[in-house]
Amino acid sequence: MSEFRDLAVEGAAIAAKPEQERYADIISPEPRYEAIPGLEGDDKRDKLVVNVKISGKDQAEYYPNKTSSRFIANKLGTDMKKWIGCRIFWNILDQKVAGQDKKVLYVNKVILSSK
Repeated sequence: MSEFRDLAVEGAAIAAKPEQERYADIISPEPRYEAIPGLEGDDKRDKLVVNVKISGKDQAEYYPNKTSSRFIANKLGTDMKKWIGCRIFWNILDQKVAGQDKKVLYVNKVILSSK
């Protein structure tokens, strides 16, 4: 079976889900940093990329903001290999991003892996 690639988690898509489905499991490969162009086409910046399985269904890449990255690291530690198998839950806020109103995801809860 073929797998769709380049699917990224977006705030609007998660906001459309029922509240009990606004979570994701962190999956392999382990989280990593990649050089990705900024929103306004400026120079590339290192961004954290976390592979997730949303609501136990779709696999996607999640680019957490700094607040969410720090929240996860405070709960799970900085060894990102240990993040795999853990579950994150999102809160959604309306926020201006590059001059546009957007739904922005913030991790507000982390459950440790049972492994």
